[in-house]
Amino acid sequence: MQSLKLFVISVLLSLTNGLESNTLTVGLESNSPGSPQVLSDTYNVCMGQGRTAICEVELDVPASCVDSFTGESSCPIVFFLHGAGGTNNGFASSSGVHEEEMIGIYPQGENGWNTGPKSTNDCQWDDYSCTTDPDEGDFIKEIIAEVRTLGANGNIYVIGSSNGAALANVLAVNAGDELPIKGFVSLVTQLLESPDRSGPGNLNYCNPDARGGIGPKVSVLNVLGTNDAVIPYEGGPSFVFEGVDDFQLMPALDSMETWAVHNGCNPTPIVTNVVTDTAAGGDGTGVFYEYVGCQDGTVVEHYAINGGGHNAGISEINNIEARDIQFDFIRRVEDNAGPTPTSTPTISPSPTVSSPPSFIATPQPSVGCTDDPDWLGQFSPPSGQPHNCFFVSLVPSFRCDWKSSEGIFAYDACKVACGTCPVAPSQSPTSSCQELPNSLIVGQVKIGDTIFATCAQLSNFPQFIDAVCNLDPKAEAEALSPAVLCGQTCGTGDSDEPISKFLALIVRNNQPVIFEENCDLLASQSQQIKNVACNLDLSVWDSYVASSLCCETCS
Repeated sequence: MQSLKLFVISVLLSLTNGLESNTLTVGLESNSPGSPQVLSDTYNVCMGQGRTAICEVELDVPASCVDSFTGESSCPIVFFLHGAGGTNNGFASSSGVHEEEMIGIYPQGENGWNTGPKSTNDCQWDDYSCTTDPDEGDFIKEIIAEVRTLGANGNIYVIGSSNGAALANVLAVNAGDELPIKGFVSLVTQLLESPDRSGPGNLNYCNPDARGGIGPKVSVLNVLGTNDAVIPYEGGPSFVFEGVDDFQLMPALDSMETWAVHNGCNPTPIVTNVVTDTAAGGDGTGVFYEYVGCQDGTVVEHYAINGGGHNAGISEINNIEARDIQFDFIRRVEDNAGPTPTSTPTISPSPTVSSPPSFIATPQPSVGCTDDPDWLGQFSPPSGQPHNCFFVSLVPSFRCDWKSSEGIFAYDACKVACGTCPVAPSQSPTSSCQELPNSLIVGQVKIGDTIFATCAQLSNFPQFIDAVCNLDPKAEAEALSPAVLCGQTCGTGDSDEPISKFLALIVRNNQPVIFEENCDLLASQSQQIKNVACNLDLSVWDSYVASSLCCETCS
């Protein structure tokens, strides 16, 4: 195989940041429900403009959201923004992110959020070069940048109420590379008709038209009471703007039409009557406005709570609790979303294959292979989208490693969703064989010398075709796995092989990445990391089998 090595890709990455660190690299760390991490205690996210000692940012990460081997996550990331005079104290117990398997971020504002005139500000609202008042866009931007460096790669969402919803609208209006907002929930606040901008910095535009219509499409769920004495449903002035006439709210339906036009939707909504509770002081009815035909899979929806006041955001609608409506919105946006943005890992040497295969194996499943209709992930919520095989199929590269409460892995129960069906017998090249020259295959499984190549490269070296086409990567990798070599640590044998290195394969950004480490180091790690290492999903090797992917070359 020496000649072939001149043309193949060998993607090797140590599990450590260096031998001297003596620890496995874990980026994003999880926490127990109700006990969020205080991100601002460790990172400088509260050092920005206008922040005082009350600034705090909590990070709430469910264990099910973190890949313990990489310390990364593709779970949606949700900012929860309190109202004026509120705090972030209650979100840890009320957000529901652990049940929904999303990451929560709970920032504390400076006497609310700087989205308009405030008596506590040093500068006027239109002094965009002010260097002392809170720059909210920059604050949220820095938090996003920090969690990205930790490995939180999921789409960004915002749920805000009242003054927090005002900021949510501003963040969505200014969405882009610095504020990659995928969608937001605005409770009891709509867009401003004027002014065009407010507050310090550059991320301070108040509506899409003021920004010239640029920026990405952003999904919107809005809930307003028609009898709100604080934020009038029909728009106009509000006492929250401290008598500054420049600040005028759009009428609620004009605000929704603005978002619909921005997102390429039909500006004329489908209107449906709904039933509500009366917790917000309404009459028990409401109207649902759905804007259809939106571009880029965006969702634009509005609930008007008839007679509801400034707490209309808590309304139960058609016997569905407010929180479930909000998370259902995020799930639907996720279902319509493109690939989850991920940070680029440092891999040396860099892969050069232009079209690597996806995580799901390409061979056709055998007849009769089905998903278990009764399987549910162990953290499946009691209401909303169940974590069944369909849910797994939406993000198979992450969710196929989930387990049920009975300990059954998704890749065993959801074989169609995870691409783990038994492979049907190979067919002749003259029938349905479709070999893709750039399909990535395993040419050799060996500690220190695992080789990846392409079908095109293999075809240029006929002397290696028989060996590579008859290779069973999964069987070879099993003999080098932690479960076999680290028997004492993994509970699968009487002793470890402390000197011998084990081998593991994961798929990161659609690229195979090889990890190698010894049992001594694994034994010193947390139980969570041991569980992942000792229960590796070896089926991922089947995604790179030459006999299946290089069917013409191997025939």
